[in-house]
Amino acid sequence: MRKFLSLSAAAAILLAACTPTPSDSLPRGASPVDTAEFDKVFDDVCAVPGDSLHSLIVVKDGKVIYERYAPGHGPEEAHVMNSVSKSFLSCAVGFAVQEGLLSVQDKVIQFFNEDELPPAAERSERLLGLTVHDLLMMSSGFEHGSIDRQHSANWAKDTFAIPQTWDPGTRFNYNSMNSYLLSVIVSRVTGEKVNDYLEPRLFTPLAIASHEWQESPQGYNAGGWGMYITAESLAKISLFVLQKGVWNGKRLLDEAWFDEACRAQIMEYAGEDITPEEAAVKYAGDQWNMGYGYQFWMDDCGGCRLDGARGQFGIVMPDKNAVIATTADVRNNKILFYSAWEHIHDLL
Repeated sequence: MRKFLSLSAAAAILLAACTPTPSDSLPRGASPVDTAEFDKVFDDVCAVPGDSLHSLIVVKDGKVIYERYAPGHGPEEAHVMNSVSKSFLSCAVGFAVQEGLLSVQDKVIQFFNEDELPPAAERSERLLGLTVHDLLMMSSGFEHGSIDRQHSANWAKDTFAIPQTWDPGTRFNYNSMNSYLLSVIVSRVTGEKVNDYLEPRLFTPLAIASHEWQESPQGYNAGGWGMYITAESLAKISLFVLQKGVWNGKRLLDEAWFDEACRAQIMEYAGEDITPEEAAVKYAGDQWNMGYGYQFWMDDCGGCRLDGARGQFGIVMPDKNAVIATTADVRNNKILFYSAWEHIHDLL
């Protein structure tokens, strides 16, 4: 009996150590609407063979009003975020700008070494004119972002070797290597990996204890992918964006950054062979195609979303003073997104 009690006590201590304290967790509150409708998001996702929704959290007026995890998943799981990582990177760039270390109009090549860039005689006007702003809004002009990361000796060098088919700033072309270049830039102006730089500025204030982030062979965080956090941490960063840089009544990041980061800097349909007028008709009312900001996607209700492949979402809804956070494994993000919009946003 004595041995049993000692093991139980040890287990209790371990559980207490791994469980967020009340101050670490978002407050919970009663929902102003019937949350049974929210369950239908799980139904919609699971109706697609092979797809699964791992977690769904809804925060309204600063309080969690709904939280559900699928079997095999739970609040302690550090889940892959995929391209949601880009929105954390955007905050890192914002902090560097706020601290006077960086400007979005800075030319990109000034942050890279000669051996990472093409020979001086081969540097095009497009490369010389490329700015941090262009990288942030996915308009670098690089034809693609397909480098062999597994065998690359230097990701930045291989990215700069990709042809720039378009003038920077003129065409949206989603490319995660743009985000990697931003990660390198932040590290070089701060002297820290982005993950470490954000620790006292974002992760500690938001009580995000677990935040692993993949690194390149050169030791820089991937920037555009590779972060692992919990579902509640995803809800927290989404709420931080909703509050435009304020947390627990204290401003951490300038509101002006979110005014720029969370508005349509460029339209993602810009690469299509249609006029802006035709695009406005084609995409009218479609929350999925409302432009891209600084590593955030827009909607037409004044909000934005953190968006990662296979169903990682932080949907920021100022019109409802609410956010939705999801982790999942789906093949078509739109099914989950539209379901969340229909069964949650429209009811709040």
